[in-house]
This record gives sequence, C-alpha cells and structure tokens, in this order.
Amino acid sequence: MEKIDKKLFEKRLRKMGIKRQVESALVCEEFNAAVKKILGDDGARNIEAISFNKGTLKVKTANSIWGQELFLKKEKLLRDVEEVDEIKLSF
Repeated sequence: MEKIDKKLFEKRLRKMGIKRQVESALVCEEFNAAVKKILGDDGARNIEAISFNKGTLKVKTANSIWGQELFLKKEKLLRDVEEVDEIKLSF
C-alpha cells in the first residue's frame, strides 16, 4: 500500500472544507479507543465521545455513575489523547 503524504492529505482536506470535521472524528475515535483500553467493554458501552472542538471534548455517559468513573480516570484517559485540554460531560 502506498504511504500518504500527511501534509498533502491535510491540504486536500482543508481545500474540501472538512479538515476540522475529520480531526474531530479522529480525536473522538482515539478517545473511545482509550476508554475501551482503560475501562473495558463496559466503559466503551457507557462512555462515548460525541464531539471535539477547540480543545474541548464533549462526552456522553449513560448515567452519573459513569460520569463519576470518567472523572476518576480523566487524567489517565487524557494521556492517551493529547489533543484534548478539557472534557465536558453530557448525560
């Protein structure tokens, strides 16, 4: 498989007007993978990143119990997702 030039790829995304949306989706996917790795399948079923904008990740949790679990594991999760500065919860 041919390796894609990252700068060229980003330039094309910017030209198409979707660079921000693609970056947001990638950060959400990376966070969701970190949740599964750290909190397992139960965590992955109950915690989900839904949007990322300007360093803030919006996360939906099934209930306040999972919100508390997210709060307790926040630092560990953020180490896996460098782009995120802040997490906002949505129940």
